[in-house]
Amino acid sequence: MSPLKLHHIGIVVKDLNRSLNQFQQDYGFSPSTEVITVDNQGVRVVLLSCGGDAAIELIEPLDEHSPAYTAAQQGGGLNHLCYETADFDKYLERFKHKIVRSARPSPLHLFGGRRTAFIFRHHQLIELLEKNR
Repeated sequence: MSPLKLHHIGIVVKDLNRSLNQFQQDYGFSPSTEVITVDNQGVRVVLLSCGGDAAIELIEPLDEHSPAYTAAQQGGGLNHLCYETADFDKYLERFKHKIVRSARPSPLHLFGGRRTAFIFRHHQLIELLEKNR
């Protein structure tokens, strides 16, 4: 299998617009997507370009039913690492007993409809992202 490549780092925030402004002002990062609502996760997200191959994903919970809500109430911070792979199905098979959210297409505006899955491994939440073909 090919090695995993870091695609983005997901960070939970309380206020997406405020955090977006802070990341732009403090670090010079710029949005590489529009702000997108991901209904099935109960979040609003935006990807930020930070000058390298990997990006930052800011994640704001919509309400108390979002999986990110408790983290935001506790001050936010690192949520997950996302790795891109051409061997998406092989990694799903390898980690099938660690999957916390099954594979499904991503929102078109975020990752172009590529499949993603979340796994919990070594006390970390990991997102797998199918590489563009």
